[in-house]
Amino acid sequence: MQLNKIESNYLKKEVFRNDTITFSNLENIEFEACIFENITFSNLNMQNITFKTCEFKNCIWDNVEVFKCNFFNSKLVNVSFNETKLSKTTFDDSLLLIIDVIDCNMKECSFKISKIDDLRIKGSNLSYIDFYNSKVDSLELYDNKCQEVYLYSSRVGLIKGDIKTMRGFYMSMEQILDLVTKIGINLHE
Repeated sequence: MQLNKIESNYLKKEVFRNDTITFSNLENIEFEACIFENITFSNLNMQNITFKTCEFKNCIWDNVEVFKCNFFNSKLVNVSFNETKLSKTTFDDSLLLIIDVIDCNMKECSFKISKIDDLRIKGSNLSYIDFYNSKVDSLELYDNKCQEVYLYSSRVGLIKGDIKTMRGFYMSMEQILDLVTKIGINLHE
């Protein structure tokens, strides 16, 4: 099936491969157990979309506005968000591996009970982002502006990048001590 020819508000077990999606609007649709492979979403507005148990492999969101979208129990592998605006979007109980967020605006987004590994964020604005009870194995941050990014309820592994980018992050004391130790600072009472 081609995404450019969607005629239903509910799609189940559909496979989308090797396509570029350039709708002006894609809204009020639920995808369940669908596979998206080598898909480029470009110059598109996505609103009120639910992705339930979907898989995204080698996909690109390029200059897309994502508003009130839900990724529930979904798997995203090798996915890039470029110059994309994500607002009020939730990744709930999902697996995110090798994710690039470049020159994006993220506002009021949450990662709930998700497993995240190799998340790289560069040149982006992050506001009111919550990593709620998630496991973040590797997080790389460069040249970002952050306001109220909540990590304190999550397990965080390796954090790399520009320490100034972490201004605006909320972390637990345990996370801060772990981070300080990882960068080679020895604390004494």
